[in-house]
Amino acid sequence: MRLNEVKQVQIGITTRCNSHCRFCFREELLRSSNGHEMLFKDNPYDLSFESFKNIFKETNLTDVQFCGNKGDAIFHPEFHKILDYTIDQGVFISLSTNGSAFSENWWKELGKRMKGEVTFAIDGLKDTHGIYRGTSFDKVYRNMLAYIEGGGRARWQYIVFKHNEHQLKEAKEISKKIGCQKFITVISRFYDDVMQRPSTEKTKRELFTERNDRFDNYPNIKKYISGFDCEWIKLRRVYISSRGTMYPCCYISCSTHDWYTAPKYMELRGLKKPEYNITNNTLNNIIKLPWFKKIYDGIDKCDICKLHCGNIREYRNKIRREENL
Repeated sequence: MRLNEVKQVQIGITTRCNSHCRFCFREELLRSSNGHEMLFKDNPYDLSFESFKNIFKETNLTDVQFCGNKGDAIFHPEFHKILDYTIDQGVFISLSTNGSAFSENWWKELGKRMKGEVTFAIDGLKDTHGIYRGTSFDKVYRNMLAYIEGGGRARWQYIVFKHNEHQLKEAKEISKKIGCQKFITVISRFYDDVMQRPSTEKTKRELFTERNDRFDNYPNIKKYISGFDCEWIKLRRVYISSRGTMYPCCYISCSTHDWYTAPKYMELRGLKKPEYNITNNTLNNIIKLPWFKKIYDGIDKCDICKLHCGNIREYRNKIRREENL
């Protein structure tokens, strides 16, 4: 199973963010023993505009997804240039953001000219949203309204906690009334005494473990799963970090950190060699390099692939529910 041509890119262009969401992967990194070194809180990683443009060299991309893995794209110092350039390429753009930057007029104009969709992270209503997210509900809500007014396709994403679960139905009704395309309910990765578990939900980790006993047998996981296809290859998608390193998927990217990963996956850090960076190479050249060939040819033997993508649809439907409005 191989990827011969890249058509979609999921990219994290920065590690900057103005929120401090307690269970965000970015915050988890900052709290880890070497997270400060990895993220450079006082000197964040920002993919340069010149490097970003390289994703379009010798490719025919259809989709670019600005994700929020370790930062929020809208806080990149060159975000306006990056976004304008991407719009000019005519691709479908997906932006996941907390939506708390820029003016209402900026968002309205974006709705008029961008082919794509924006997912706004709004975890509650006026009195609860800021408890976890730390941003202003009024600011984000007005920006989302302006984007919709400009003709943009908006999606409202809602992480459920004990303090906001009673507002879930009302938020969904509001999202439909104002013209959101989708309402997305998300289960948190964790809950604790501060951000408490809602009455009806389990954590992502608990749901993950429940699928079967393979999580408890993590070192020998390849014995428990077989016969699945890689969704990222089907979509012809790759992941690019704010350092410019290209990975077969976001899951393998997360599995290359010392603090997070089992020693057996340290070899995957070979992907951080210069030739695997978009600053030095094109996407369709990178997927032909040895590390990508090794991963693609060995998907049925790769524990990371099996851990995250075996029976993934059943699991995904439990942790993330998307409703068309």
